[in-house]
Amino acid sequence: MEIWNSLPGVQPVERFTSRRVAAGRIWKAIQHLKPSGGAQRQQVRLKKGTVGKEASLGQRGKDTKTAKIIALLKRPAGASLKTLMAATKWQAHTIRGFVSILGSKGGVKIESSKNTTGERLYKIA
Repeated sequence: MEIWNSLPGVQPVERFTSRRVAAGRIWKAIQHLKPSGGAQRQQVRLKKGTVGKEASLGQRGKDTKTAKIIALLKRPAGASLKTLMAATKWQAHTIRGFVSILGSKGGVKIESSKNTTGERLYKIA
């Protein structure tokens, strides 16, 4: 009842015939409400030294999984999927997705190939 009576433009009531009726009326009433700007989204503070929304690849610490993956991919031979999984403790689908995003949104050119045993190798071009 408190929720119903606090809604703008409704007739205050002392009780409903059932919870089901109350839920139905409240739901119907809030569908037509316009945002009033009451709840504001909190601003996220950036760490010192970051310029944009997120830190660039060079600004991340050496102990992050991103840094570990990039270091392995910079090796001349690159890194296999199994090597990346062992270094990060991630599953194969997570590694593949991360490498894909690193190539598309991270601005890094990733080369993918298979070695003679059929194992997938990734390296930064």
